Amino acid sequence: MPYKRFLSSLVEFFQTVSIDNLKSAVLKASFYEPSIQKEYAAFLSYYSCEPITCRPRTKTDKGKVESGIKYVKNNFLKGLDTKDYFEAKDSLRHWINNTCNTRLHGTTRKVPKDEFKNIEKAHLTHLPIKRYELLDIQKRTVNAYAHISYKYNFYSVPREYIGQELTIKSNGSLIKIYDKHLREVALHQLCLSQGEFVTNTAHNPKLKNFLSRPYEYEQKMNEIGEDAKDFFSSIKNLKPNSYTRTISGILHLRDKYNNEIINQSLKRASLYGVYNYLSIKKIIEDGLYKNSDCFTSILAGGFANDLSIYDKLTGGSK
Repeated sequence: MPYKRFLSSLVEFFQTVSIDNLKSAVLKASFYEPSIQKEYAAFLSYYSCEPITCRPRTKTDKGKVESGIKYVKNNFLKGLDTKDYFEAKDSLRHWINNTCNTRLHGTTRKVPKDEFKNIEKAHLTHLPIKRYELLDIQKRTVNAYAHISYKYNFYSVPREYIGQELTIKSNGSLIKIYDKHLREVALHQLCLSQGEFVTNTAHNPKLKNFLSRPYEYEQKMNEIGEDAKDFFSSIKNLKPNSYTRTISGILHLRDKYNNEIINQSLKRASLYGVYNYLSIKKIIEDGLYKNSDCFTSILAGGFANDLSIYDKLTGGSK
């Protein structure tokens, strides 16, 4: 970012910029009508600055530019004893005002400071109120989970972009993601930690359904009856990581059986501490939900349990 701030402040001093056909600025070199990279062109246009490209394979076109750079390197940078951007910026400004612009120019034989005051200053234009927002622009391919990686985090995009190459633009606080036609497909706040998944559930309907499933399951179990409601509460506590599959199976039983039968079957299953789908299905199929007898709850006491209770639960041994 310091380099980008330097580049922005540099353009503020010029109305024309000589470009050596570098790929980040010139897409197709041409003396008459070069193709300028879109972001670079927008940057120059913001400051009403015009690009002048060098002719391909013509070293003399940029000789004066390189001569000026050589002067700065040999006179300012050699004496610079700091690596801090802001300190270097202050030192550079002091050097420009008191050394560079007060000397007698070797080619023009004029003092730059006097030339600016007497001739150039009258032709200056006003700068924009705000500086141009320089963005970090990168390309990424969307992974199988509909996310792209950026600075050690992962950001979601709509699932239809899986496998496609998208463009990322970030200003340091927000990250915008564009498709190949430069249409915005996602917007996220930049995550400051690492290894995180920043996900917009609207990008993945399946994920949205998965996250809302526990609440929906609870509502449907409440519709079946009070015993189903109690069963859901118990199995959720006993199997917090796997209860949804059991509940899904129970709810599918509603396709064949009414709520009263399922509710009574869940009541019987709860009496015996049974919380698996196959046992509940067998209770319904064998009509055991009609048996209203209450038995002592099965305890995890090893051989001390009366195993005949299991036979009563499942309709007897066969």
